[in-house]
Amino acid sequence: LKSGQTLYLAEGAIVNAGVHIEGDNVTVCGGGILTGDDYKRWDGPTGCVIEGKHCKNLNIKDIVLTNPWWWCIAIWDSDGVDIDNVKICGSCMINDDALDICNSRNVKVSNCFMRVQDDIIAVKGMRSGSLPSEHILIENCQFWSDMANIWRIGYECDAPYFKDIVSRNIDVIHYSRNYRDPDDYWANAVVWLQPSGGIHLSDVLFENIDVNADGYNIIMLEAKSCLTAGPSSAGKHYPVGG
Repeated sequence: LKSGQTLYLAEGAIVNAGVHIEGDNVTVCGGGILTGDDYKRWDGPTGCVIEGKHCKNLNIKDIVLTNPWWWCIAIWDSDGVDIDNVKICGSCMINDDALDICNSRNVKVSNCFMRVQDDIIAVKGMRSGSLPSEHILIENCQFWSDMANIWRIGYECDAPYFKDIVSRNIDVIHYSRNYRDPDDYWANAVVWLQPSGGIHLSDVLFENIDVNADGYNIIMLEAKSCLTAGPSSAGKHYPVGG
């Protein structure tokens, strides 16, 4: 999709496809289903099921996304993104992050249901010299992770800074039972703040978060300056924490 275009998935439609977006004033909407049923893991027609790169005023609303082959929705180097009433039904594999916000600002996520095996909301820096990840609002959503984190802010940290990330009125329906000690780099938590590479992470607010606990061990919040245990997916080792 390019500037000014709209992709409408009609109610009742099941579309096996990936969506790559570059441009301004683009909309993906409708009551239909976008699915990765036809594709093997890491082998879809696009990198992620929906990927927006270098976008301004991108709107994704009212659709259902199922069976991803990698990340479900990923936003890179974008300014002004509105994701509203999107339902994600994944959990067919690990690495199926629901939403990755990478070097992007002015992002609003509202009224969404997201279930995957991996992280639900991941805020990352994937481009040195690109935008900070900032002014992000996530509200009025229901989240379910089978094996990872509900929020993971950090790990890939190639950005000027992370700032002003607000989550409010969220129901965490299910969290990972894959418990690891907090000193483990791959520890799981409801909220995992993990700045690396000297990055500054500030002004992060979690407000009115309801967590359905079923008696299994869980870390509610871990905030920790980290080194990477190996190369990040950006291909970089970080020599210092954040």
